[in-house]
Amino acid sequence: MPDDDIPSSRRTALSRRALLATTAGAVTLSAGHAAATTPTDQMADDPSDSDRPAAVAQAYIEALDADDRGSANELIAADGILSAWSEQEFDWVGGFEITYVGFETVAQRDGDVTADITLTIAGNTGTVRYRFRDTTDGWLIWEALDGLRSAPAQETDTETTASAAAEAYVTALNAGNRGAVNELIADDGALSAWSSQEFEWVGAFEFEFGGFQTVRTNGNEIVGDVELTIAGNEQTLRYRFREVAPGRVELSAPVAGLRTTGEPSAEAAADAYLTALETADRDRTNKLIADTGQLAPWSGQEFEWVRAFEFELVGFEATEQQNDSVVADLTVRIADTTAAVSYEFRRIDAVGWKLWDAPDGIR
Repeated sequence: MPDDDIPSSRRTALSRRALLATTAGAVTLSAGHAAATTPTDQMADDPSDSDRPAAVAQAYIEALDADDRGSANELIAADGILSAWSEQEFDWVGGFEITYVGFETVAQRDGDVTADITLTIAGNTGTVRYRFRDTTDGWLIWEALDGLRSAPAQETDTETTASAAAEAYVTALNAGNRGAVNELIADDGALSAWSSQEFEWVGAFEFEFGGFQTVRTNGNEIVGDVELTIAGNEQTLRYRFREVAPGRVELSAPVAGLRTTGEPSAEAAADAYLTALETADRDRTNKLIADTGQLAPWSGQEFEWVRAFEFELVGFEATEQQNDSVVADLTVRIADTTAAVSYEFRRIDAVGWKLWDAPDGIR
């Protein structure tokens, strides 16, 4: 029978998703953790065929524990079914202590061994199942039948990678891992890294990723809705994601994020303003206009025509930007037409970003 049909009633299988769920709050970063890997050319002399895959398995788990992606990838056959770890796939590994426990062969034929590897991740013990083959480079991992990545990595488009980044971000929040959270935030974006003080409240809540929905795309940037549950309450947050390198997407700006004192960015204010127009909420619309700015609040009479139309923010592009002010071109859908408008936004102390002026606004 196929190797992946071997009975596993005695096994406690581990998967990345299950591990991240069961180890929430128990994660420790292995800062300064010394590599304990055993290179394949330093394994015991003349080991038996059954011993060589076990040595490869142990070296692989120790490379994961040491957060050593290069060494882990050297133990994966280049022409095998299991692809090498990408940088983004490997992000979660460094947040866990991973200990090799044991190795049990479950199927064997010439040059091919299928085995269960017992390991402990953040105190949770279980097994993963891999196939090993004797290649021209020696014994290497060939396939993950029930591994930490059960399927080979696929070429993904930017939207799929953004979804993976969103899931990793929520998972890191759930684990209380500020370092991993901040690694997913672009260095030069509008979303700042979490400070230790800002992050204090995060550890008191359970976060669960629910899904990702693309709102709009613009070149290498994506605005997406992140569905999640916080302490049992379902929420949808909106972030801008940017591809910073091939296959690497990071969060670059909050549109409706977790840390909000008022609107956290100019784009967030624009999105909230169009949403308020869409829902014909004049009070909310006017609260998004700065009291001391050049843009006057909507009067009741002016607002009457708004109720007859649907509004949606389609695009946002900053044309002038300083620390506390942004001028941006907005592409707006009004009913069945698309219009180009321009607004100036300013960040007001303690209340966040608001609309300041309308060089070419809806009114």
